[in-house]
Amino acid sequence: DGDRITLDGGELRHEHRAVSAGHVYVDGLEIDDSRGKIRDRRHLADDGVIIVTLVLDGQT
Repeated sequence: DGDRITLDGGELRHEHRAVSAGHVYVDGLEIDDSRGKIRDRRHLADDGVIIVTLVLDGQT
């Protein structure tokens, strides 16, 4: 789970509401590029991830 941060009109708000990310299931049958995938998964586990969703209003 993650936190929600809103930037509105130059104001930054930390909303202190968790964002549910759900569960991710990995298929263990795939063998392709396993070193790269394992390395990437370790980075995500150690450092986390930030996802930005941006909504623009063309009228303003």
